[in-house]
Amino acid sequence: MKLINRCLPFLLLPFLCGNIYGQNFTIIDKIMQDERVAGNEFGFSTAYSGDFAAISAPRENIQSGENTLIDAGSVTIFKKNTSGDFEFHQKIDSKNLVADAFFGHSIALHNDILAIGSPRDHFDENELNPVNRAGSIFIYVRNPNTDLFEFSQKIASPEREQNMEFGLAVDLFGDHLVTGTPFVSTGLDGQPIISRAGAVFLYSIASAGLFQFTQKIVSEERGTNRRFGTSVSIHGNVVAVGEPNADIQKGRVYVFELNSSGTLEYTFTIAPEVLNNGDQLGLTVFVNDDALLAGAPFHISDNGAAFFYERNQDKTWSLIQRLRAED
Repeated sequence: MKLINRCLPFLLLPFLCGNIYGQNFTIIDKIMQDERVAGNEFGFSTAYSGDFAAISAPRENIQSGENTLIDAGSVTIFKKNTSGDFEFHQKIDSKNLVADAFFGHSIALHNDILAIGSPRDHFDENELNPVNRAGSIFIYVRNPNTDLFEFSQKIASPEREQNMEFGLAVDLFGDHLVTGTPFVSTGLDGQPIISRAGAVFLYSIASAGLFQFTQKIVSEERGTNRRFGTSVSIHGNVVAVGEPNADIQKGRVYVFELNSSGTLEYTFTIAPEVLNNGDQLGLTVFVNDDALLAGAPFHISDNGAAFFYERNQDKTWSLIQRLRAED
């Protein structure tokens, strides 16, 4: 059996770092919401870094005074204790408390920074100018004195449009944040409007310590309802973007790399020859160092598969293995 030497930041599985064989894993802990309510969808999105795990419940109803905000959403932070078990640490509700915001639909955690997507939020970064489901991202930074994650910034798309759901997918690494917006219809300057072609927005931390918009990227082959940006992943200078509806829903994953100027350049397209219509490669994607894992959940009669790639020195990527569930 091939030995995989990778560090996969999946929730609650820090022991995966190092040499693994892809089998014989042991459950370390099971985490549940303190106030369990049917329909909250606790565990919808997860993130893990250091001693902290973040778990979202994007459909939790939040009480605001006498009003119940349906599907406002929340994120719960757990921290490892000295025994290695996770304990409740902090609960974060949407700062603007808006019903149907789906706060926590996507989350990313790296070092002391937590990014929380709220794709159905209506308001801009100043809580003004409502646009239906334009979406936003909330940034929280851990205070080293209190160990709590404190609100730092709200990010809204530089080009807001109805139902674009900015923040539907989010990931961050170091000073960079990427967010997938698969329902956006506008392209780059001079490009035509194409319904739900999708886009990805890159943000970088500026001198003031806040994220600033850096770049918008779109698919190499924009098309109606291709949904570029359904999934995003960033590690080091590599960004992977899923486009699951490309090629009659065979799906694709596009790879970009940050250059010395801090902007993204397209380098490679991942589209295995074995894909069939409807497989939807790129519905999920994960990149770490020189490794990339892309999910195709409807491959082979809906049984699903994931495709594991490794990066070559010339910035191309080679398929190493197709992973499928045991029969």
